Amino acid sequence: MANDPANSPYGPPRSSGEDPQLVEPALPLGSAGLTDLEEAVALVRGKPFGGRSLPWAEPYQQEMITRIVDVAHTMAAYRAEASPHRNLSAVRQAVAIGLDVDDTAELS
Repeated sequence: MANDPANSPYGPPRSSGEDPQLVEPALPLGSAGLTDLEEAVALVRGKPFGGRSLPWAEPYQQEMITRIVDVAHTMAAYRAEASPHRNLSAVRQAVAIGLDVDDTAELS
């Protein structure tokens, strides 16, 4: 696992060799998938690759940014609806994470 300049890990340590697959199964579930979406968004620690411009990583970095913003927006939209799932604190957290990853994102 890579660390940021303050020597903090960019993400939690992995407990297995498999990548977590939280988003793909959760997105089509609507509000029933909120727990997994929130768990996925909670794994985000700033811009992928620390925001550094690494030529080999640019396509991956942009894909990761796009997906993070999309998931944060989806989560915020569900939590903002007038429903039993409404949680404005979760909306603010999702928007903050989306904007931290891409401060030009208009979806967040």
